[in-house]
Amino acid sequence: MRRDSKPVSQAGTIGVMNYETGLPAEAGVADEETGLNQSFERSFGSRRKIAIIVACIVGGLILFGLLLHGGDEDATLDAAEQLPVVTVVAPGTTSVAGTIEATGTLAARREMPVGSVGEGGRVVSVAVEPGDWVRKGQVLAVIDRSVQTQQIASAAAQIDVARADAELAQANLDRGLKLVDKGFISKADIDRLTATRDSAVARVRVAQAQLGELRASTNRLNIVSPEAGLVLTRAVEPGQVVSGGSGVLFS
Repeated sequence: MRRDSKPVSQAGTIGVMNYETGLPAEAGVADEETGLNQSFERSFGSRRKIAIIVACIVGGLILFGLLLHGGDEDATLDAAEQLPVVTVVAPGTTSVAGTIEATGTLAARREMPVGSVGEGGRVVSVAVEPGDWVRKGQVLAVIDRSVQTQQIASAAAQIDVARADAELAQANLDRGLKLVDKGFISKADIDRLTATRDSAVARVRVAQAQLGELRASTNRLNIVSPEAGLVLTRAVEPGQVVSGGSGVLFS
C-alpha cells in the first residue's frame, strides 16, 4: 500500500507541480514585458540624454564661436587703434631756403680796387656799405658836379650858335646859286659862300664834340662798380675831397 501510494503521491505531486508551475510561467511573461519596458525606458532615456548632451555641445560651440568672433573683432579694433599714423608725401623736387651763420675770415676771390678816375672833387653821397652786393656799372659814390653842369650848358649853347651860323651860311649859298645864273655874282662868290657854309657846319660838329667831352668827363665823377660783386671795404665819406691820386676808395 505504501508503494502504491507513492506513485499517486508522486503523480499528485507532479500535477501540483505542473499546476503550480503555471503561475511562475505567467510571472515570467510579465517579468519579460517589464524588462522590455525597462529596457525601452533605459534606451529612450539614454537617447534623450545623448540628445541633450549633443544640444549642449552644439550650443557651447556656437557660444564659443560667437565669443571667438567677438574677441577677434575686439582684437582687430584694438590693433587698428594701436596702429601708428603714417603720413605719405609724394616724392618731388623743391627748394629749401635757409640761413647759416658762421664765424670766419672773408676773402675775395678776385679783389678789385675802385678809385676816382675823373678830375675829382668833393664827395656828395656814398650809396653802398661794406657787405652790399652791387651790379656792374652801379654808382658807388657821387662827386659834386656843379661846375661841370654849367660847362655842359655853355657847350650846348655853343652848339645852338654854331647851328644857326651854319643855317645862315646855307641860306646865303642858296641865294647865290640863284643869282649866279643871272650873272649878278661871280663863280668866285659862290665858292666863298660854300666855304663859309662848310666852316659853319664844322663849327657845329666841334661844339657837339666839346659837349660830348664835357658830359663824359662829368659822368666820370660818378664812382661806379667795374664788375658785379660784394663790397668789402669803403674808404670814403660824404664831404671828403678826392682826386685821381686818392687811392682805393672801395674794394
